[in-house]
Amino acid sequence: MDSPPALQVLGVRVARLDPMDALSQIERLYEGGPPASVVHVNAHTLNLAAEDPSYRAVLNSAGLVLNDGKGIMLAARLQGSSFPADLNGNFFGPLLLELAAARGWPVFFLGAAPGIAQTAARRLTERIPGLLVVGVRDGYFGRDQ
Repeated sequence: MDSPPALQVLGVRVARLDPMDALSQIERLYEGGPPASVVHVNAHTLNLAAEDPSYRAVLNSAGLVLNDGKGIMLAARLQGSSFPADLNGNFFGPLLLELAAARGWPVFFLGAAPGIAQTAARRLTERIPGLLVVGVRDGYFGRDQ
């Protein structure tokens, strides 16, 4: 699969896609071969990646890296470039979940404090017909996990 247009920000290759192109790219990744991760990066994660080569390598090995937030939009402008849209989770997440429902893809909610993922899954399955939630888990893990 061809790589989408991208911008290097603090050593991380971030795709320059509008929302519909990002959804199309995710669909191609999902249906087109071996498993691949899709990650969002924001100003904080990019600063961590700039300081930690192993974390930067993990991000750069993802099947698709999407921009998230005003900080990365500003970083692009400071480089004389731009992203077509801010693909933050509040905006892009529902679009991705609607695509997942339409295609019958399973989704798993992971993160936040206990109970939050469950509430999000319940509310989103009420709002998005056909959304197939296969599990939920809070984001708190013990050292043994």
